Amino acid sequence: MTTPALPSDPAPRATVEQGRLVGRLADGVASFKAIPYAAPPVGPLRWRAPRRAEPWSGERDAGQVGAICIQPPSNGDPGVGPLPTSEDCLTLNVWTPEARGEEPLPVMVWIHGGGLNNGSGTAALYDGSNLAKRGVVVVTVNYRLGRLGFFDHPALAAEREPGEPAANYGLMDIIAALEWVRENAAAFGGDAANVTIFGESAGAAMVTRLMISPQARGLFHAAVVQSGLGRDEGTPLDRRRGDGGASLRERGEVFAADAGFPDADAATLRRLAPEKFLAPAPSFYGGDLLIRDDPGVVSIRRIVEEGDPGSRRYEGEYGEPFWISDEVLVAATDVVSAQIETDPVLHVSGLTLKLNSDGASRLREVTSANVGNRLAIMIGDEPVLDPVVSSPVTSGEVLFDAPEPRLRRILHALRPGPEAALVPEDVEAAFAAGREAPVPLIIGANSAEFWWMKPADLSPYGALDDAMTSDERAAFLDAYGGQEGYDARVLSDLVFNEPARHLARLHAANGHPTYLYRFDVVPESNPEPSGGATHASERPYVFDNLHTVGRLMGERDARAAAAMADYWTTFAAKGNPNAPGRPAWPEFRAGRDRLLEFTNDGPVARPIPFGARLDLIEAYYSRVR
Repeated sequence: MTTPALPSDPAPRATVEQGRLVGRLADGVASFKAIPYAAPPVGPLRWRAPRRAEPWSGERDAGQVGAICIQPPSNGDPGVGPLPTSEDCLTLNVWTPEARGEEPLPVMVWIHGGGLNNGSGTAALYDGSNLAKRGVVVVTVNYRLGRLGFFDHPALAAEREPGEPAANYGLMDIIAALEWVRENAAAFGGDAANVTIFGESAGAAMVTRLMISPQARGLFHAAVVQSGLGRDEGTPLDRRRGDGGASLRERGEVFAADAGFPDADAATLRRLAPEKFLAPAPSFYGGDLLIRDDPGVVSIRRIVEEGDPGSRRYEGEYGEPFWISDEVLVAATDVVSAQIETDPVLHVSGLTLKLNSDGASRLREVTSANVGNRLAIMIGDEPVLDPVVSSPVTSGEVLFDAPEPRLRRILHALRPGPEAALVPEDVEAAFAAGREAPVPLIIGANSAEFWWMKPADLSPYGALDDAMTSDERAAFLDAYGGQEGYDARVLSDLVFNEPARHLARLHAANGHPTYLYRFDVVPESNPEPSGGATHASERPYVFDNLHTVGRLMGERDARAAAAMADYWTTFAAKGNPNAPGRPAWPEFRAGRDRLLEFTNDGPVARPIPFGARLDLIEAYYSRVR
């Protein structure tokens, strides 16, 4: 592999697994840019898990940022970074203090936002120099975006090996970057045993998914979630969403058909120019990009009469209604073994399940009482088979005949490969069950996140209040001081502020250090009538990079930026943002709803503002979900 010409003047050097790097030194900080952490995901590697980066010979120039991942034109967001775009974009950037002692430094890995459609780790906004001056190693990461990073299609599913991870390719990239950091942090003076992941918006949503992903466990030791949702629902690969929305695979099939490729195989999809996948843009909150890639939980249930207590209505393949009992007769935990066999002559496939004694006893009882009736084989909440009981099952083994693709879905759900699911459940459910990473957490949101967006707007966000009863709506209007206040504030609270409080409560109740914040710093030069801190406006303060904002920033902004950067880097160093000489940030605990609010007058510890509004939202979510 050839490399560009190296700088002639003295420059910092670092040796990583793939080879020798030559960086740049400026103002006491060494930087190394465009470091490949994975092989280019092009050609046959499009929609595949990232492969290890190839080594190079000699010294590689790491003085300039690399290409950003394929994405639509920027909407002016300073978090996008410079062109060009390319599928060959899996690089990261490192900043480290020039003067380092013997002790390894904390590592902070930034995951950019942009709705999983835009953004990069190369933007000047995310330059890590000013954080590195505080004694940390900063890493920023590019990861695949849009349909190149979060996508599935029946043709791709058909070619995958059992247990091969799917769809969440951008998240796989981030995990690969964290693995690279684990192996190479020491080359930059970093401590691989003290890594903090931090991100904003969609990047923060990736942080919470890393917190619940088995594949990411142990790769980081603290987390920061800046405006990272929390009540969102992931779209399953091959079954409908809880709200009735299409599966990810159905969405991919519809997109390909609308693009003029209704019968495309995997090779055809991989040959298409990457720009073909940009329009129409996939919806971040509407179910196109936030993915649950678990295979679902298998169960056997009874099909019952309409109106039977404890049953739900479903629709068959041709729209005919039927009702399935919520009672689980046989659960996945009752299955001892599962095997598909195909008759070589008749070409008929069958799935044999061997059950434990409890499952066999329950199935014997129900089949004896339901000869001639149908049962439902479920994956999650989706019925995939409805076999007729021809005779009582008395042996502890049961055979189902069906088209082989359906049987393989059941088999995969029963015994997924060790890396099959990166996101096995929704974030809220994982936190509620105590299955999130047991690490210190900073979490929070801004005071006027979506001030320009109204709940009456036609968007996935605008639909969030559609299920309110008349009594609930009246209570909300009263709490927000009327329709104008409701329109201006409720979406920010529904999407960001209440979910942040909710996850903070759950994480703290699970026994983990938790720190909640609210960002309400508004520059005097703010041109928007936002009435507070808008979405993403905290980023230049966290990085202490106010010069990237593009308008005059005052002394109070400089103080706020210094405070946030100090709190964030102290948290990375010791899992606690507090230090002498600054306002104390109270640890968040159940029954003590206190946070640190970043205001124009400085950080202030106080009870959560507008807690009554958030209580209404919590009650609303509890009713509708």
